[in-house]
Amino acid sequence: MGETDDPGTDAVQPLLNPDEERWLSYWRSLNVDERDALVRVARLLIGERGPSTPVARAA
Repeated sequence: MGETDDPGTDAVQPLLNPDEERWLSYWRSLNVDERDALVRVARLLIGERGPSTPVARAA
């Protein structure tokens, strides 16, 4: 009782797929300046405008 025929119900799913794992590994390998540059480029690509430095955001 309580058992199912579906073999996937008890399988543990990974949190990230292989592409996401590679991206996370790459992201962690970057220094702060490289990460900031990538974030600024991504914001430009998606059309988000606004201050990009912590000092400007705080002001």
